[in-house]
Amino acid sequence: MVRGEGTTAQGYASPAKIQHSLKGAHYPSNKDDLIRVAKSNSAPNDVLNILDILPNKAYTSPADLMKEIGKKE
Repeated sequence: MVRGEGTTAQGYASPAKIQHSLKGAHYPSNKDDLIRVAKSNSAPNDVLNILDILPNKAYTSPADLMKEIGKKE
């Protein structure tokens, strides 16, 4: 399997790609806020897909968000 740029070995968006797509996000943010920021940054579908499956709760920091994403991958 050939990986695309910014993709992990498991086929998920890399943490760097996710954070790049969330440039300008303010924390705490909920799922809808993060998806809105990602879309405004023209995030690719793999990033939007991982954000879409997150629980709708307040994420206090980028580290808090990535911890939750890590549970999904």
